Amino acid sequence: MANFNYALAFVEFCRGVSLEDVSTMLNIPLKTLRTHARQNGWRKLADKLATRLAESDTSPKAEREMGRVRENRERNYQTAQKLREDLDRTVDALLDGSLRVGKVLSNGSQVFVMPGIKDRLELATYAKHVAELSYRALGDTLPAPEPAETCHPAPVVQINLPAAIAMPRLFRALPEIA
Repeated sequence: MANFNYALAFVEFCRGVSLEDVSTMLNIPLKTLRTHARQNGWRKLADKLATRLAESDTSPKAEREMGRVRENRERNYQTAQKLREDLDRTVDALLDGSLRVGKVLSNGSQVFVMPGIKDRLELATYAKHVAELSYRALGDTLPAPEPAETCHPAPVVQINLPAAIAMPRLFRALPEIA
């Protein structure tokens, strides 16, 4: 029995392609395709899907929500741009040697010194967060999922071998084969 890609055929049918054309495109016998479509109620499913999509596209509530999302992304992008400009100034100052960071000494006095490795690492972390903010504001990425707290450690498997196998080869008492 041949396996046909009925899922792709259904998608094409929902897009308005006739069963005859779907049959030709996907090399599925027309009689087989018609039988499968009738048995699975493709016409009813396609109409139901089209109705739901039409309802969700024109919903005023959905439009308001999308507008709020767009406004929020715009504000976040503007914030990210300001932070990027600040980051650019800071990196330029670091590269030309004019950047100084304040350090508080144990006696409470404050001195300004050249940035060390820790300061550079903090600057790199700042740059990473600015980049992530602008990516999210543009809708380029989804936030990373939080690690699941319900992850269970893998079970421990213990294998008990007979002594004749578990011992090193040199110490095994195997019969001599002549």
